[in-house]
Amino acid sequence: MMEPTRSPIIHAKVVRSFSREITQCFSRYDPSVEDKTSFGPANTEPYIWQSESVLSTRMHQGFIANYGGGGFVLRLPLKDSEAAAELLADVKSNRWIDRATRAVIIDFAMFNANVNLFCIARLLLELPATGGVLPSYRFSTYDLMRYFGSFGKMLIILEGMLLGFIIYYIVEEILLDLIRFRLKYLLSFWNVVDVTLFSLCFAAVFLNYDGVTTAAERVNIIIENVPIFHVFNYIGFNKTMNQLSATLSRSTKDIGGFAVMFAVFFFAYAQFGYLVFGSQKFSHTMLCAFRLLRFYSLPPINAGVATKSITLTSLYHPTYKRKISTRSTNMFLAIINDSYVEVKAELARQQEGQGIFGLAEKGSHRSRQRNQQASNSQKTLQ
Repeated sequence: MMEPTRSPIIHAKVVRSFSREITQCFSRYDPSVEDKTSFGPANTEPYIWQSESVLSTRMHQGFIANYGGGGFVLRLPLKDSEAAAELLADVKSNRWIDRATRAVIIDFAMFNANVNLFCIARLLLELPATGGVLPSYRFSTYDLMRYFGSFGKMLIILEGMLLGFIIYYIVEEILLDLIRFRLKYLLSFWNVVDVTLFSLCFAAVFLNYDGVTTAAERVNIIIENVPIFHVFNYIGFNKTMNQLSATLSRSTKDIGGFAVMFAVFFFAYAQFGYLVFGSQKFSHTMLCAFRLLRFYSLPPINAGVATKSITLTSLYHPTYKRKISTRSTNMFLAIINDSYVEVKAELARQQEGQGIFGLAEKGSHRSRQRNQQASNSQKTLQ
């Protein structure tokens, strides 16, 4: 399927010297002012504009503009190449693509029976008013028959179990606790993590069943990373891990202040590098910041950067390494060390065996004592 979009003709003043060559002027393309009038042989489909609701399409993003889902549609037959060639020759003779055309979108789909996947391809050819063509493409892979076969039945069962667990957990834990504690429930960091996690789970379920596969995959990536925070919630399974958890909790405010200070100096260096070495090597400040983040894995001096200024190049990376990187690392370790010393002194005054391993050890010790008492009582009776 081919779908061009057109910009409307506008009335503009043309210099008298060019009035014979320039007879028509076209405005900048925008979906709100798109030309929807029929042209050419207006009794056939390729020359009649159709909306995106009729075509079941969506807006497409290009290099120059965002193009609406509607347009003039030419449907090419799949099995008859001669008929397709005749259609292309017909629309070419009727100037189906002219100076008013700003984009031509080519859509087609393929199915691979070996992996049970559909591939939807969209080729975009942008035609700016200055001439030329800017091509771009997008290939999207979809599993439209995900519940097919024995694996599909297992997937239905697993998704049903997940949905039931989400509903049960929200009703049992979140809603009841919200009714009991109200807004105080959200003051705990772990409760906020729970609410965020299950909100994303609901979003993933909705997007999966709504058919928006790309958005669902992005939400699933976030869901896979959020539960990692729960590891720190259950990290205190022995005394050593209790010390680590307490140290991180105690140093949170200091690390937050350190992060703000480090960010100020870091982005100041990134902006300085962008201003000094120019936009030929760094197209924007964030690219220069990314270069600083990869400072230890990349060579410190680039040949293209060194040609800009040998003196500044010889000072930029060494000062960043000494002033920012080394001192910031030492400051971070000093914050952790001070917090660890305080936590260790507090835990030394407490009793041993407060973790999960300690409780298990106490339980096993009590069971051994009970067994010894039972054996002693049996020997006494005998």
